[in-house]
Amino acid sequence: MYVYRVEHKEIGIGPYQCCAACDPRLYDDDHPSPTQSGITMEPDDFSCFAKPTDLTKWFRSSDMTNFKKAGFDVFRYEVKADHVKLGDKQAAFKKDKAYKRERVTVH
Repeated sequence: MYVYRVEHKEIGIGPYQCCAACDPRLYDDDHPSPTQSGITMEPDDFSCFAKPTDLTKWFRSSDMTNFKKAGFDVFRYEVKADHVKLGDKQAAFKKDKAYKRERVTVH
């Protein structure tokens, strides 16, 4: 299956990991933590989205513009479904189990 993740194009960290997600709206009730979404996170899990539409519901185009200025992009990972945990609004996956990574454009 494919999962979609916003991450820094060079170092692979997400915008919540390095304070790029600084808009208070990104921490409101519509943006629950993975645990609040029903995902039991483990140290080797990375947040992601199961569908591009989930990502675009979470992040506005203005968020993505700001992230791109800071070196972030959207990447699609191909990973077996048994290495993906699905939550209400987001997902998590084992990045080291993914076997393909490519930059994609979502609308």
